[in-house]
Amino acid sequence: MTIANEVAYGKAAGNDVATSWTIAVSIRVKDTVVVQYENTSGVLSALTLDVDYTVTGITDDGFTLTLTSFLLATGEYLHVRSEEDFTQELPLPAGSNYPADTIEAAFDKLTRLAQQLKLTLTQCIKLALPRVGDSTNLEIDEDLSEGSY
Repeated sequence: MTIANEVAYGKAAGNDVATSWTIAVSIRVKDTVVVQYENTSGVLSALTLDVDYTVTGITDDGFTLTLTSFLLATGEYLHVRSEEDFTQELPLPAGSNYPADTIEAAFDKLTRLAQQLKLTLTQCIKLALPRVGDSTNLEIDEDLSEGSY
């Protein structure tokens, strides 16, 4: 299998009817799927595998995600991503010939991990690096420091 450009993230939109979606996210096992529910106010909530949703029909091109605990309304979304463990799957014994599909599977996993990191970094708060001589202390808004969010 060859990994397409962006396969670490998928999004499904609600329509008050559908309970299943085909998600084009490359996974190998269903336990690596992470799903977040976004309500109409934009608030994200984590969903639980085999409680709120199921994963079936895993292929090289994606899988089927089915909601089991509620109906996704119009204006609500599911954010789906793969979250794989950072492990080495490929044993490389010295002096042996390596089958092409084994090498390709290893590079596919590296690609999925790189995409996973990219997605995680896009969701982080970013701060500008201080210039030489600038204070490294963060300025805190007085309203927020008193707990009035």
